[in-house]
Amino acid sequence: MHAHPHDAHCHHDDNPLHPERRATKIKRLQQAMWLTGIYFWAELIGGWWSGSLALLADSGHMFTDMAGIGLAVFAAWISNLKTSPQQTYGLYRAEVLAAFLNGLVLIGMSVWILFEAWHRFSTPGTIHGMGMLWIAIGGLGINLLVMNSLHADHQHDLNIKGAYLHVLGDVLGSVGTIVAAGLVTWFGILWADPAISGVIALLIMASAFRLVWDATRILLEMSPTHVDLHAVEYAITQVDGVLTIHDLHVWTISSNRHALSAHVTVQKGQPHPPVLSAIQLKLSEDFGLNHVTLQLEPPGFVEDTHQCG
Repeated sequence: MHAHPHDAHCHHDDNPLHPERRATKIKRLQQAMWLTGIYFWAELIGGWWSGSLALLADSGHMFTDMAGIGLAVFAAWISNLKTSPQQTYGLYRAEVLAAFLNGLVLIGMSVWILFEAWHRFSTPGTIHGMGMLWIAIGGLGINLLVMNSLHADHQHDLNIKGAYLHVLGDVLGSVGTIVAAGLVTWFGILWADPAISGVIALLIMASAFRLVWDATRILLEMSPTHVDLHAVEYAITQVDGVLTIHDLHVWTISSNRHALSAHVTVQKGQPHPPVLSAIQLKLSEDFGLNHVTLQLEPPGFVEDTHQCG
């Protein structure tokens, strides 16, 4: 019988946010939520008054922005709650679920805009172009302020990325609405309103599908796109004392939180601590993997699956 059938190394949270930085992130999200919520009403009333589909669509998108950023605030809050012993990874997946929902809402809103735009081509209505123009300019200013506040964290946090894409879509919507308002006001081209709305809806939908796919990859525990499993396996086998590797798994817990587990066969008589340290260092430096769990096994070791079960 082997005295040490399992040797494992577990590195706790990789790169946790500093409490002050986390609080700043939540404060920025709250400010963004209030700004978008206030201007949602301005665009909704202005779109109804002016008869502009682009403005009404943008107000609907403003509402999804408010809901999406609200989900981001909720996810950031819930991920910091005290968890039970059964929640071994905490509540980090809350941000992934929020990002997934954000993407679905964006897709639904885009479909509605496309449907309404098609209807407007056949039955154009009266549009007050100048009022539409000024409201759209105000919306653009608000969106740029919100986008600037979220820019610092959107590359590193999937949930903030979802909120950022919401606002980016609104920036495009505001620009499109300004262009449409100019064409309606100065050239009388009424079909510009639904046409530009449709183009913006397609752009938003493309971003939403990418967001949903990123979140789905995490929920299905697929390997991160930046990690080559063959390269990881090869790197581990190059460590002195390692013979083979099997049962290799790499997955994402949440944004910037990746994990790895594997069974490693070690040469007979090889001390385990230096092998663990060498593998940990290589995985961290070469692949950015810091949450690592390894089972070191002697040659010919067969795990008793019935006993483990």
